[in-house]
Amino acid sequence: MNITGATMLGFPDQPCNYSGGSKHASAPMVGTSSGDSLSESVKSISDIALRYDVQNITPRNMAKMSQELYDSGAIPLKNHAFISFQPELNPSYNATIGRFTNTTVHPDIPRNFLNEWNNRLAEQLKNGASGEIINNTRQVLSILDNLNVLRKTMLSRKDSVLCKQLQV
Repeated sequence: MNITGATMLGFPDQPCNYSGGSKHASAPMVGTSSGDSLSESVKSISDIALRYDVQNITPRNMAKMSQELYDSGAIPLKNHAFISFQPELNPSYNATIGRFTNTTVHPDIPRNFLNEWNNRLAEQLKNGASGEIINNTRQVLSILDNLNVLRKTMLSRKDSVLCKQLQV
């Protein structure tokens, strides 16, 4: 089954063949999938989107979410590397990076990573970053935005179902 996008979460400019055979989107996937495999992958991504709010997530949980997305085959290794890289998780951050930037590490305080990646893209565009760097950032933003939209859609549907159940 051909799914538009480089991964299950999708990038419109790159096709992806999902077979259900390979779990990792970075590996070529050939053949046809059973409906069960695709259904399980969608369920897995939906579960991840519900458990993690990319607009209110700690750096530690961002790395964990990225690993789950990669393990489920939803994102390729390259995007997993960008999303999961959280300098604040380095135990020597305060003595190295923090010392030079006069900052301290806060890996367990939630942040809005969708805003952070949007700000990163704006900086890259302003400073003339390479096309590859800008493309990588846009891919990460696409993943985070798709997770955010999926989460909000699913939560709104759950609220609708709950309201209907309360009215009965």
